Amino acid sequence: AETSHREVGQALAKLYQSGALQQAVLIGPLMAWTQDELKNIGNVNHITHHPEIEPSTPDRIAELFRPNDVVLLKGSRGMQLEKLLPAIQTRCTDS
Repeated sequence: AETSHREVGQALAKLYQSGALQQAVLIGPLMAWTQDELKNIGNVNHITHHPEIEPSTPDRIAELFRPNDVVLLKGSRGMQLEKLLPAIQTRCTDS
């Protein structure tokens, strides 16, 4: 698990450095390894880590986005990322 999560971090770091990625929100305890890899690139102002989804997490994450932002949610079913969707959809939908 550690190796895989670090590889994700390295891939995200390349995207971040190229400008293709502006924001990374990491959720789950194993994503600490991903965050470690991202810290290696220096400025990580737009990278946040939430070890678990708490009741306030969806709204706190949604505040990071603007209308029409593209958001990719990727995670294991156990993380229940669908809990984030209503807040993010409300924030990112251009109405």
